[in-house]
Amino acid sequence: MAGTRDSKAAMQARLEATGLYRLQQGDLVLGELAAYAAGLDWLWQQLEVLEQECFIATAQEDGLLLREQAAGALPGEEADTQTRRDMLLAMGTIQRKDIDLQSVGKALRACGVEAQLAELTDGSLQVTVTQMQYPYTSQELAKRRMNQYLPVGITTVFIFPDDGS
Repeated sequence: MAGTRDSKAAMQARLEATGLYRLQQGDLVLGELAAYAAGLDWLWQQLEVLEQECFIATAQEDGLLLREQAAGALPGEEADTQTRRDMLLAMGTIQRKDIDLQSVGKALRACGVEAQLAELTDGSLQVTVTQMQYPYTSQELAKRRMNQYLPVGITTVFIFPDDGS
């Protein structure tokens, strides 16, 4: 679909090819074709944008925003486009059977959190947050988001950079 369209020239060529029309400058039919072409060219442009936004790999705006909302992620307007795409793709690879530290780290990166993970002697998991890609409005919101991807039944201790605990 990509590329520029000249709907008027295409319609004119098809009409002339029938042998029924001899279109000349100033003809009323040419004016009508120009009006149709303006609408069709706009429609093609909108379809090209829609096609682009349908796929994570090419989405720029609404396609990313809608997928982030559907995944329960915060809009990553402060993150660059490629980072947002990478996070969405990573979210799609998380499986319920992924419960080792490497997989948990991957899951946290998918929701925009870089963290160091450690298994504590009491069996709990310590998550030391080193960086957050999304502009979470509070630590509680970030914790809720991370808990969606952490194994159920394991006590998790969160440590944030400005948290003295």
